[in-house]
Amino acid sequence: MDEHAGGEIGSPPQEIASPPHEVPSIWGGAQALAPSVARVIVSTQAGNGLALIFPPLTVELNTNTQTLLTSSVASFTAPLETDEGKPFLGYLVTVEGQIFKTAGTRAALLIDAAGQTKTLEFPFGEERAASSPSNDTGFVRLEYFGVERRGARSQYADGRRPPLPPFHATLTLTAQRTDAQEVVRLDVDSMSVEAFEV
Repeated sequence: MDEHAGGEIGSPPQEIASPPHEVPSIWGGAQALAPSVARVIVSTQAGNGLALIFPPLTVELNTNTQTLLTSSVASFTAPLETDEGKPFLGYLVTVEGQIFKTAGTRAALLIDAAGQTKTLEFPFGEERAASSPSNDTGFVRLEYFGVERRGARSQYADGRRPPLPPFHATLTLTAQRTDAQEVVRLDVDSMSVEAFEV
């Protein structure tokens, strides 16, 4: 487990720093569920959007160590208050980052958020260069819509809509290599979440 790995299971939630914002937000304060991650996450909230910046959330194996396997985990939760007079559809989740790897390595990014689990895999035998203005082979982006439907309050016989659970996300990064001469680095830079009401 590397130095950016999440804390022990059951660690108390820690508030994530959030700069002041002028647009009213449906989001409550985001909370990291691992103390080491809480120190490096910055969040912004405006309207139905929540943005998290991770400087850094990383797994890396390089020639300075003999380790052949590493992982890192970040979890957070964010309560939200939606307009119960409107139907709620779900969340648009976008995660962005970078990958650099030689052929003798593999890496994976697992995202569990908005009621779905998605995985990006970077297999053995594939090389990825760091991104630059002329080369985007190292750019990582995953976007998906997680359905979490609730009708408007008026659609329920008793006029009470079932509550929405707080938004929860866990990001797991892993890396592996065949020998200590191979190198790999996977970074997650940011995650944005848009809650959709109609």
